[in-house]
Amino acid sequence: MSQTKTTGFTLIELMIVVAIIAIIAGIALPIYNNYVVTSQAATARANVDPLRLALEDFFIDNNTYKAGGASSLTWSGGAPNAGMTALGWRPSGDMNQYNYQVSASDTSYDIVVRHVSDGTWVRCENRLGKCCSGHGTPPAACP
Repeated sequence: MSQTKTTGFTLIELMIVVAIIAIIAGIALPIYNNYVVTSQAATARANVDPLRLALEDFFIDNNTYKAGGASSLTWSGGAPNAGMTALGWRPSGDMNQYNYQVSASDTSYDIVVRHVSDGTWVRCENRLGKCCSGHGTPPAACP
């Protein structure tokens, strides 16, 4: 009588492999999520300089920062308002992650960029002034 040898993995071996995969995923996913959030924030900060340049170009041509006559220019939910459309600026990257708000007057402007869900913000003051960032409610002015 001949014996047939069965080959394969035991239940214990399979459970160990699944546990190892779960541990690796538990370590890797938070790191990946942090990387995604950091890259989105960098994209939002990088969009501020082209927005400033668009405002300055508009000022040179029209002697005011009120694009389309609007004192509030917004890019919210992936869509611009009439003032932002008149300015001709579009954010790069995922346009639904951040809301861009410009409070414009004839001689100055303030930019506030807010993340849609996590409360982070970037605030830039008037022309080539200072920028600051943080969580929660943006201050009236950067320190």
